[in-house]
Amino acid sequence: MPISYYNPKQEIRLSAYADTIVLEPDGREQRLRAIRFGGYLEMVRAMSDAIYAGATLEAEFAGETARLTCEPKKYECHLSHDGIYAEATILSLDDADTAAKKDEDAQADGQTNVELPPRKCILFCPAGDRQALFEALDRKTAVPLIPEFQDYVLDELQRRRFLKPLRVISIRERLEAWLLLCKKGRRQYRQGAGGRLENRCHSYSRSSSESQRL
Repeated sequence: MPISYYNPKQEIRLSAYADTIVLEPDGREQRLRAIRFGGYLEMVRAMSDAIYAGATLEAEFAGETARLTCEPKKYECHLSHDGIYAEATILSLDDADTAAKKDEDAQADGQTNVELPPRKCILFCPAGDRQALFEALDRKTAVPLIPEFQDYVLDELQRRRFLKPLRVISIRERLEAWLLLCKKGRRQYRQGAGGRLENRCHSYSRSSSESQRL
């Protein structure tokens, strides 16, 4: 899939070929969440710098031309090269630099207060693999999730729009990408006598359904 960047003021034109693109639809925009592309080393380095700086790219896939919006300084880049050919993998960073930490003060009633994970996290898993998605979610949260509640947790997060699928275009990978939304604050997990898990996010209104990003 060809991708390109053009800056008319500086008369800079860059181009490369991507095999995987992950997008977050955001109104009329499509926000870039991950991309892997290759080409000549100098071109790949320049394209990576443009993405990191917040450039707007053009990409052609599925018979359409799309404009990809990049967020300034919100990506990490992994670059490899063999001779004059290079490949870059660029991933969107979570909204916080570190994962949330568990609060070690246990409450007498069996509740454990923990800090929420970063406000926006990207999760990756093989296509159709809910167990792998649940494990990726588990790694992003401060409290270990209970495997027996896998389907309930995933379904409930999707129903409340805290977990949203991203658009993945790939010519050689079968994967899914998900956006986990959570504001900073406190989350409480309680396991009652009947083994029922309660998950209450005090930073969100239950009626919120608007969409907002590993």
